[in-house]
Amino acid sequence: MTLRDVLFILKRRLWLLVLIPVLCAAAVGFYAYRFMPDYYTAYATLYILVDGSSDGSGEAASFSGLSYNMGVSQQIASDVSELLSSRRARLLVQDYMASDSPLNYSVSSFVDEDSRILQLSVTSYDPTIVADVANALSRVAAELAHNIMNVDSINVIDWAIDPVGPSGPNRKIYILAAGAASLIATAAAALFASRADSRVRGVRDAERATGLSSVGKIPTFKMSTSNADDGRRARDRNARTVADARDAVQAAVTNLLFLKPDNLSRVIAVCSPEDEEGRSTVACLAAQTLAAYNNNVLLIEGDLHNRSLADLLGVHPEHGLASVINRDATLLDAIRPTKQSRLFFLDVEPECTNATGLFSSNNFKYLLKTLRKRYDYIIIDTPPVTSYVYAAVIASEADSTLLIAREDVTRKNALRAGMNQLQKAGVEVGGVAINFATVTRADRRKEKKREKKRRAKEGKTELATFAMKEDIVNVDPTSKHDNGAKGGNLPFKE
Repeated sequence: MTLRDVLFILKRRLWLLVLIPVLCAAAVGFYAYRFMPDYYTAYATLYILVDGSSDGSGEAASFSGLSYNMGVSQQIASDVSELLSSRRARLLVQDYMASDSPLNYSVSSFVDEDSRILQLSVTSYDPTIVADVANALSRVAAELAHNIMNVDSINVIDWAIDPVGPSGPNRKIYILAAGAASLIATAAAALFASRADSRVRGVRDAERATGLSSVGKIPTFKMSTSNADDGRRARDRNARTVADARDAVQAAVTNLLFLKPDNLSRVIAVCSPEDEEGRSTVACLAAQTLAAYNNNVLLIEGDLHNRSLADLLGVHPEHGLASVINRDATLLDAIRPTKQSRLFFLDVEPECTNATGLFSSNNFKYLLKTLRKRYDYIIIDTPPVTSYVYAAVIASEADSTLLIAREDVTRKNALRAGMNQLQKAGVEVGGVAINFATVTRADRRKEKKREKKRRAKEGKTELATFAMKEDIVNVDPTSKHDNGAKGGNLPFKE
């Protein structure tokens, strides 16, 4: 996985990368400001120096000789720091404070390197006792050092004073830490989920699974209920009109045809690895798009197990492909025109049981050869490639094959298996198209630019038509004009 792939995955999950850290930070902030109590800290500063006179023995004298050594004093300061956290020190503080119950506080101390100064801090949720506890600990430190370590010289430099305000907790740090941690966790989860997800999420996934170039993206579209809504966008931001889907299919077919410029593709097979991927709809739209440009187009139903083209076109012929191949009917009987001009339809009978033998027969090859002479383009809808072998048989007779993958539905393994199945049959797949594709911001920007150009063009046409009508209305029928008359009025004969 490259850095570009990581950025692409994170971009697709950008709303999660924003929403989850914000929610976590807000939850931690609410808890911190609502339920976490303030605590207060008081500070005292002690100076520790070994004064070391003892009983006069040589050991004490030796110890006294080392009393002014910096290393020994620092070690004693560290030991005193540890003693202040002991249970004995707490009991002594409780006696100094004349308290009947144990006091709730925490002690921390710090001795700098090469220094005899001990920084003592006492923290408690009760602001009224922290300074008294710190001062009591300063006295306890001298007492413990004398009784345990035989050290008499512990002086208080700064006595503790009552804190002005709370010293914690630092709620902003908690909020920032929660946001940063949740951001990292969300990003890691998004990358892991994308790595584990086997569905085709976009053009890049389809190209990697098949090794093919993408010829286009076909958006989700909604059928309009009235003619007045044909040019309007659907309310769903990811849904487009039929006209938008036809434009996308037109671009995909055009790219597919340009991939083989030296060998004109007359027969195009539309395949998909599995069912429910919109393959038949794409085949129908491709045929309608080609027919709209004054091409004679024949749409052939090749899926015997899920015949849907007849319902899409609203044409139900009595005879079909099997009858023509078996010579039970003629092409004139089987091929039927549709509601769209120059678009014709050839269905297949569901009673046909040997589909592989039907499409691999010499009669089917001869039929395609005959149909090539009569039609500019032939579009064949095939069954799912991974489910039925005869799908690859049909595609092997076509000039070009368009492989369809449905976004967020088609599995990468299925797409790869379908591609391998076609290649084993010697099929040259022209490209892969993403169906039900998500409309991105870049797509919306392109749509706005096209819409703006279209409106500007329509505005110029309406303005020219209006100016022409004004010229015709302002013509004086009693006056004579020649071709060079001023005023721009149209010439009329008397």
